[in-house]
Amino acid sequence: TPPRFGSLYRWTINYREESPALTRSIMAHVASLSELEEVAPAHTKLEKSKFSEYFFNKLNYGYRSAIIDFLKRIFIESIQYLKGNHDRFGKGYSFLGWNGVILRVPYIYNYLCKKGKKPSDLDDSKVLLFPLQMEPEASLMKITPELSNSAEVITWISKCLPADYCLVVKEQPTAFGIRNKKYYDNFLRMSNVVIAHPDVSVDEWLDKSTIVSSLTSSMAFEAVIKNKPVLSFGKHQVINHLPSVVYCDNFNSTKLALSKVFKM
Repeated sequence: TPPRFGSLYRWTINYREESPALTRSIMAHVASLSELEEVAPAHTKLEKSKFSEYFFNKLNYGYRSAIIDFLKRIFIESIQYLKGNHDRFGKGYSFLGWNGVILRVPYIYNYLCKKGKKPSDLDDSKVLLFPLQMEPEASLMKITPELSNSAEVITWISKCLPADYCLVVKEQPTAFGIRNKKYYDNFLRMSNVVIAHPDVSVDEWLDKSTIVSSLTSSMAFEAVIKNKPVLSFGKHQVINHLPSVVYCDNFNSTKLALSKVFKM
């Protein structure tokens, strides 16, 4: 399975992407470290792979781009429909079901630009960063089928945070339009939750944050490299074996995990 690091792959034994050999190796390595040793210097610079740089540079949130994608989708799906290939197995998306999402992309992007906060807006607060993911998504269904509701997790964290903390919810760059405006408005009603401005880079938010929390986002891996404590809600993530990562799966374990993280 691809472990999200360049073109590397790792051997896994099941659908959950578990690898006992890798787990044993990590646990042995952790046991050999002293408590004061760091995974990497805090100023470690993260580099984008060429593929991700190419992929993210192609993203366009303008209305013109949305209309072009909308027309392309009509053309492609109409051909598939006429050929009888659109829903061959009876489990696919409805005909033209994505067109509403495509047209909503620029509206949601502009809305988040208007409501979103930048790190400089939060100088008086410590930051816990929560990156959103596509829902549903393959990694959620595989790595954490027990818990894949980000709205529920964000609610738990919000209720457990001390007064000097702010929970920053960052939308996934490819997910604009998937969630409607009401989804974000529910978070904005919480006094200690803000939405991240979509134009602020991942590096900037990681540098600003004190803690990172995620379901199965690769930002949790990046947080480990930058020595940021992580609240992990993905049960089968390999990073759960690391000392800076605390796994939690309900409100009470979230509260206990945060208490543990504050002591780190």
